[in-house]
Amino acid sequence: LNALKQKHCAIKEVRGKGLMIAVDFHETVLDETVLSIYDALIDNGYIVAKRPNLKTFRIDPPLICALEIFDDFTQTFDTLLSKETS
Repeated sequence: LNALKQKHCAIKEVRGKGLMIAVDFHETVLDETVLSIYDALIDNGYIVAKRPNLKTFRIDPPLICALEIFDDFTQTFDTLLSKETS
C-alpha cells in the first residue's frame, strides 16, 4: 500500500500496526470519489470500513489470509484509484 501512496496522489497516508491498516485520502479528494472506491471494494468482496465524514478506510483482513488475497486487494485498489482519481 505504501507503493500505491507513491503512485497515487489521492492517498495522504498509510498507517497501521500488524494487519490493521488505515488509508487516509487527501482533503481534495471528493467524498463521492471515496464512497465510490469504498462501494467497489465491498462489491469485490473485500472487508473495508469507512466512517461517515472521514476520508479514511480501515482494512482489517483475517489473521489467516493467503498472500494472493493481499495481492488481489492491492491490484484492485490500484485499479480503482486510477479509474476514480484520474
